[in-house]
Amino acid sequence: MKKVFKTMTNNASIPLKLKLTRGLFPRTAEVLAEVDLETGEVAFKVSEEDLKKIKQNIE
Repeated sequence: MKKVFKTMTNNASIPLKLKLTRGLFPRTAEVLAEVDLETGEVAFKVSEEDLKKIKQNIE
């Protein structure tokens, strides 16, 4: 069984994010942690909505 958790930086109120664009107000995507509750394995991922934003910035 797997469960998705929000991530945080060392400042507990700020989520871990990917910076997608440059500038004063860059577009970002929140990084989520998917934990396999059987093995303890952790995989980082982004939401489907954020994945669309990432693909738009690449093209």
